[in-house]
Amino acid sequence: MSYRIGVDIGGTFTDLVLVDDAGTVFEVAKVLTSSTDPARAVGEGIEALLSATAVPVDEISHVVHGTTLFANALIERKGARTALITTAGFRDALEIAREHRYDMYDLRLERAAPLVPRHLRFEVDERVLEDGSVHRPLDLDGAGRVVEQLRAQSVEAVAVCLLHGYANPDHERAIGQLLRERAPEMACSLSCDVSPEIREYERTSTTVANVFIQGLADSYLTRLAERLRELGIAGTLFVMQSNGGICTVDLACKLPIHLVESGPAAGSVQRRCWHADGWCCFVADARHHRATARHRQRGGRKRPGAVVDEVGGKAARPRSDRRQGERSGRAGTKWTAATGSPRNHTGCTGVYGDRGAP
Repeated sequence: MSYRIGVDIGGTFTDLVLVDDAGTVFEVAKVLTSSTDPARAVGEGIEALLSATAVPVDEISHVVHGTTLFANALIERKGARTALITTAGFRDALEIAREHRYDMYDLRLERAAPLVPRHLRFEVDERVLEDGSVHRPLDLDGAGRVVEQLRAQSVEAVAVCLLHGYANPDHERAIGQLLRERAPEMACSLSCDVSPEIREYERTSTTVANVFIQGLADSYLTRLAERLRELGIAGTLFVMQSNGGICTVDLACKLPIHLVESGPAAGSVQRRCWHADGWCCFVADARHHRATARHRQRGGRKRPGAVVDEVGGKAARPRSDRRQGERSGRAGTKWTAATGSPRNHTGCTGVYGDRGAP
């Protein structure tokens, strides 16, 4: 007999549920979230579950985890001191964004400031054309001088997003290698790895947001994995993604932007499969996540003051488009991806019972 544990960390409470493959065991626990070390609350909750059910720790096959910690970090701007390296002439693309206004009739509308202030946006001399051909080679000496400026500014994380980097990533990878050699203490995200798509603002903002929370994700998930090992749990730790699927800790630490809607996505998936013939392993702060899912399914807009306008793709559709969630099938690419059908996503088998997704 094997068992699964689902964990959802919210700002106030951490919710846990333990189920077995046969559906004969269903135990829930709720503990206060420890803001300084959320992994501690997870450990306490798992200990309570195992104590209440007398389940042997070596029979836990895997733990599935959803959280709003990374969304909160973006909203509260509790991330790393982040810089941006981009093509000469394009450092203001992050602030110019698009002409779209989420409330065109609000005369006092104030856009949220970018995660990277202008004095931490640096340019390098290079140019790749839209077909991937190199119009002007990368100036490695100039890039080296930029790295020294980053160190002088005590930068902790760097986003690299060059013009048309999705078509030819060679220049971005060269800068990434330079950063690893000369400033290994800095976290680095390349747009060709995070969001290799056309549109400069969307790609840049997504890459910046990814590296902004990368250090937080790495430290937290590493501590959580260590805590599970201390409890004797040898099963695999999976993390819920914004698209309703799951990923490994290694991928989550590299691309934490895919986890921004982790908690609400878990609630949406849980709602769809709750009446299926099989246990749902994720109860996940149900009221909040269901309300979020309903808001998006009805075409609700993003709230004013959101830190990130885009998460790796096109913007959310206007209110009149109520099928946006159904068309969102790519991993962590759209804010409304949480409302997509679980049928469209891979890696969801760890969430459901024997019968799988409905």
